[in-house]
Amino acid sequence: MNDRPPLHDARILHGASADAHADLHSTIEDIAFAQACAALLLEQSAAKPSIWVKDQDSGSIEKRALWTAALISYGRCFTGGLRMQWELPLSLTPELLACHERVITMRNQHLAHSVSDLEQAATFGTWVEPQPGSDRPFLVAAHGLVVNHPGRGEVTLFVALCEALMFELSQRQWALGSALKEEYSALTAQEWVALPPAQIAIPLDSADASRRRKRSHRTRRPGGK
Repeated sequence: MNDRPPLHDARILHGASADAHADLHSTIEDIAFAQACAALLLEQSAAKPSIWVKDQDSGSIEKRALWTAALISYGRCFTGGLRMQWELPLSLTPELLACHERVITMRNQHLAHSVSDLEQAATFGTWVEPQPGSDRPFLVAAHGLVVNHPGRGEVTLFVALCEALMFELSQRQWALGSALKEEYSALTAQEWVALPPAQIAIPLDSADASRRRKRSHRTRRPGGK
């Protein structure tokens, strides 16, 4: 008797475990992107040491762009929203935990909100040598205050942090996937086709529509977990 669903028939899986499995996938992808940006930053800085100099040359712009992208992608994993909230693994070393705290502070104070003097500009005055024809040897100018520029050691530590988190979260996702496989593989063909079909390629429309789709997928299956 053939009571199995057709091959390659993808369906949306429901319940807390399925939602957590999907959220872990998104989180791992974000951390992987942050790690890739940081690793590329290290690679480029080795070839062009001037990339660490605070200036508006191309090297500095590349550095700022890569580090900003890393902070945004990493910070998204810890800011709530529609994703599940999860605790940092206890296996992280104190050094990596401290790196995490610094990165989140950078993200919050330099990118997301204007709460730190380190990202502001200031107007200053200073006495200078009198210029010809001027009796006021005083200069007024504006300049950006110190902006966070992580050194190679901090970026290297951040790469290690991302690697540790991806390993831990991949283990959690694998465990959830194994449990879901056992649960749903017991369904009959009729029960399987009753699940909503999965749209593997979702068109890019408005952000509101995307959020509505995600919420609609999180309805509970009767008797599901």
